[in-house]
Amino acid sequence: MQRSITANIPYIRGHTLRLVGHYWSLGVEEQFYLFWPWVARQEKLERILEVFIILFFGLKIASRAYGAYSGHNTPYAAFYVTRFDCMAIGGMGAVWFHRNSTAFWKICTSLAAQIIAWGALIALTFNEFHILSIIDHEILSALTVVLIVNVSSNPRTLVNLEWSVLNYLGKVSYGTYVIHPLVIFGMQRWCGVWMSHLAPALRYVLIYGGVMALTIGLAASSYQFYEKRFLYLKERFSTVKSSSA
Repeated sequence: MQRSITANIPYIRGHTLRLVGHYWSLGVEEQFYLFWPWVARQEKLERILEVFIILFFGLKIASRAYGAYSGHNTPYAAFYVTRFDCMAIGGMGAVWFHRNSTAFWKICTSLAAQIIAWGALIALTFNEFHILSIIDHEILSALTVVLIVNVSSNPRTLVNLEWSVLNYLGKVSYGTYVIHPLVIFGMQRWCGVWMSHLAPALRYVLIYGGVMALTIGLAASSYQFYEKRFLYLKERFSTVKSSSA
């Protein structure tokens, strides 16, 4: 627990964690949730989120300017890595969705918004999404809200993800996220030598196919024999039910 909640700290100092560097996002999430329940209980939630997003982003810009002037980039790195304003943008989208905001719904479900959001996702897949580094993440957060609203609630969504295979992969996605770097490391460690003697096409098929199959298999086992127990406990004690179990 302690390791995951602080996993983003090394990134602020310009370092990474071996094999579990991707846990940095777990650190951001858990740190955000330390204060999010208190925020979510407030009556003026929308106003609080507006102020928080503006203040956080303003401090991010100020820290960038300070780093350019002084050469000390740690403050900017802290804002850049934690990205609490991105989490808050998602929270704002949830508030507007829950309150049935007509303007929010029309904007999110418009054809233009959907095309832009899916286009950004495709560009991101190939590491080609870039507008302005200081605001790229915030833009992606807003576009992610568009994608979530459409695939979850819009019957006329541009892309329908309601397939049984995708639903199952969604259930085991946490295990997939946690395990996949370890699988890649294991494949390279134990299979890399003999695979290097294979034809390139066959090697790539075996590597990518093997990593994907083993990752999904281990994630499915983790979900079935480990995670489900905690999901059932969550459902038992939660006041807001989810479909994860």
